[in-house]
Amino acid sequence: MRSISIRNIPDPVYDSLKNIASKSRRSLQEQVVFILERETQLASGSFLSNALELRKSLTGRNFKNAADEVRLDRQR
Repeated sequence: MRSISIRNIPDPVYDSLKNIASKSRRSLQEQVVFILERETQLASGSFLSNALELRKSLTGRNFKNAADEVRLDRQR
Protein backbone atom coordinates (compact mmCIF):
# COMPACT_ATOMS: atom_id res chain seq x y z
CA MET A 1 0.00 0.00 0.00
CA ARG A 2 1.17 3.50 -0.74
CA SER A 3 1.42 6.30 1.75
CA ILE A 4 0.82 10.00 1.43
CA SER A 5 1.94 12.95 3.49
CA ILE A 6 -0.20 16.06 3.74
CA ARG A 7 1.35 19.30 4.94
CA ASN A 8 -0.07 22.64 6.01
CA ILE A 9 -3.48 21.42 7.10
CA PRO A 10 -5.33 24.34 8.69
CA ASP A 11 -5.94 23.85 12.40
CA PRO A 12 -9.74 23.99 12.10
CA VAL A 13 -9.71 21.29 9.40
CA TYR A 14 -7.39 19.09 11.45
CA ASP A 15 -9.53 19.54 14.56
CA SER A 16 -12.70 18.72 12.63
CA LEU A 17 -11.13 15.59 11.18
CA LYS A 18 -10.05 14.45 14.63
CA ASN A 19 -13.53 15.13 15.99
CA ILE A 20 -15.24 13.24 13.15
CA ALA A 21 -12.80 10.34 13.54
CA SER A 22 -13.45 10.17 17.26
CA LYS A 23 -17.23 10.15 16.75
CA SER A 24 -16.85 7.43 14.10
CA ARG A 25 -14.55 5.44 16.39
CA ARG A 26 -11.73 5.61 13.87
CA SER A 27 -8.19 6.82 14.10
CA LEU A 28 -7.37 10.03 12.30
CA GLN A 29 -5.56 8.05 9.63
CA GLU A 30 -8.49 5.66 9.16
CA GLN A 31 -10.86 8.60 8.85
CA VAL A 32 -8.74 10.30 6.19
CA VAL A 33 -8.49 7.05 4.20
CA PHE A 34 -12.26 6.58 4.54
CA ILE A 35 -12.92 10.09 3.21
CA LEU A 36 -10.47 9.65 0.34
CA GLU A 37 -12.02 6.31 -0.66
CA ARG A 38 -15.54 7.76 -0.57
CA GLU A 39 -14.54 10.80 -2.61
CA THR A 40 -12.71 8.79 -5.25
CA GLN A 41 -15.71 6.48 -5.64
CA LEU A 42 -17.99 9.48 -6.08
CA ALA A 43 -15.59 11.18 -8.47
CA SER A 44 -15.28 8.07 -10.63
CA GLY A 45 -18.87 8.71 -11.60
CA SER A 46 -19.85 5.08 -11.22
CA PHE A 47 -23.07 5.87 -9.38
CA LEU A 48 -23.80 8.97 -11.41
CA SER A 49 -23.06 7.29 -14.73
CA ASN A 50 -25.27 4.34 -13.76
CA ALA A 51 -28.08 6.71 -12.84
CA LEU A 52 -27.68 8.55 -16.13
CA GLU A 53 -27.77 5.31 -18.09
CA LEU A 54 -30.90 4.22 -16.25
CA ARG A 55 -32.56 7.57 -16.91
CA LYS A 56 -31.70 7.27 -20.63
CA SER A 57 -33.10 3.74 -20.80
CA LEU A 58 -36.40 4.92 -19.30
CA THR A 59 -36.80 7.89 -21.63
CA GLY A 60 -39.96 7.71 -23.69
CA ARG A 61 -41.72 5.15 -21.50
CA ASN A 62 -45.16 6.02 -20.24
CA PHE A 63 -45.45 5.20 -16.55
CA LYS A 64 -48.75 5.26 -14.71
CA ASN A 65 -49.22 7.75 -11.92
CA ALA A 66 -48.65 5.82 -8.68
CA ALA A 67 -51.03 8.08 -6.74
CA ASP A 68 -53.85 7.27 -9.17
CA GLU A 69 -53.12 3.56 -8.83
CA VAL A 70 -53.29 3.79 -5.03
CA ARG A 71 -56.59 5.67 -5.21
CA LEU A 72 -58.08 3.00 -7.47
CA ASP A 73 -56.84 0.27 -5.18
CA ARG A 74 -58.41 1.96 -2.14
CA GLN A 75 -61.79 2.13 -3.88
CA ARG A 76 -62.03 -1.64 -4.18
